Amino acid sequence: MRIALSAVFLLSSAMLLAQNQPAPKSADQLRDLAKQARKAGDLQAEAGYLCQAAGLDGKKYGKKCEKAKEDAAKALLQFQADLNVGRTELEGKDYSGALRDLGKITFGPAKGEAQELILRARIESGTLPPEQLSQLVLTGAGEAFNRGDFDRAEDLLKHVHSQTLESAANKLESDINAYRDAMKQADELDRSGDYNGAAQKYHSAGTIKPDGPGQPLERMRQALDAQAKAEQKKAEQTASPSAPVQEAQVPAPKSNDAEKIKNWLAIARRDETGGDLKGALQAYDAALKLNGRETEALAARTRLLNKMKDDKQALEKNLVQGVAEFYASQFGAANDMIGKYLEDGGGQHVGAAHFYLGASLLSQVILADSKNAANSDELRNQALEQFVLAKQLHYVPLRSAVSPKILAQWAQTGDTQ
Repeated sequence: MRIALSAVFLLSSAMLLAQNQPAPKSADQLRDLAKQARKAGDLQAEAGYLCQAAGLDGKKYGKKCEKAKEDAAKALLQFQADLNVGRTELEGKDYSGALRDLGKITFGPAKGEAQELILRARIESGTLPPEQLSQLVLTGAGEAFNRGDFDRAEDLLKHVHSQTLESAANKLESDINAYRDAMKQADELDRSGDYNGAAQKYHSAGTIKPDGPGQPLERMRQALDAQAKAEQKKAEQTASPSAPVQEAQVPAPKSNDAEKIKNWLAIARRDETGGDLKGALQAYDAALKLNGRETEALAARTRLLNKMKDDKQALEKNLVQGVAEFYASQFGAANDMIGKYLEDGGGQHVGAAHFYLGASLLSQVILADSKNAANSDELRNQALEQFVLAKQLHYVPLRSAVSPKILAQWAQTGDTQ
């Protein structure tokens, strides 16, 4: 199964808790979340929590809600000014000034561009150690891949000079090259009229990045439609003029579709066996385009849709609960819940899961009795293994939401593996 590196810069603790936890039951709980958001520098999230609290207790939190919204609005205006100043400083090669001013932007629509400019400043300044710079640019490359900017991703990968990160960088570059090759071949086949072959190549690109440049899955559907229309036209041209026209809600398969359906079903079974449920679903859909009554594809489609829905909900619930347990200092429960998420294959937030499992294990080491040195060493080694996996997936934690002791070990992990 191919897993696209779309898990880059996946999840910060504050965002995870704010967006995915069940709604707090009291205004005071929302107040506490607002305090956490402010400490993390996210005044928008703080205002959101306080205004939710005001909805429950307007007398106590109404004014605080309005004040928080004003603070967030003022900050957003200032961030735009900081962005303009930082951009100018960067063009003038005032790297320290650019890093200072761009680093002030902690939330809002300007944050994305600010982070890009910060990365550029760090690359051009040449002041970071090679390992740290490589980690930063690999994370940036992953983010660029996520949003479909492959050119930017490749440009950043040129600055990865670390043996520790070489494997992850090569994997990302390989995915980009494979995606582009598949799309190029698909376009050529489509232009030549080989719509079935084009659809298979678009499918291959879609297994790497479903929403990548050129929209491979939409192009796959278009190719299948073109194939169906071409075959319909051919059938009409060879049919007898006096042949009765039969209507049916679902057209029966044409005899020359049998081999194509067989190929799509084989692809679907392969993907499903390999755990690539999305790829399998796309292939079953392709078979149904050719024969809407294909029994195996119909049954498999229903089965896969139900499984994907149930699996996704259960997986995300485990991770959200596990991170909540970590912040509640219930490390045993955190280990179990996050470990379950990873054992079941993970989802969109695998990098975050590895980081938080490592942080939970390391927290147990920090709090452990000095008499249990052997157990502490084992937990520490397990934590470091999780940190390595998280870094390979380019995860970057929200530094203000994690203990400095944990961050110190996190920063050293790449140098010690």
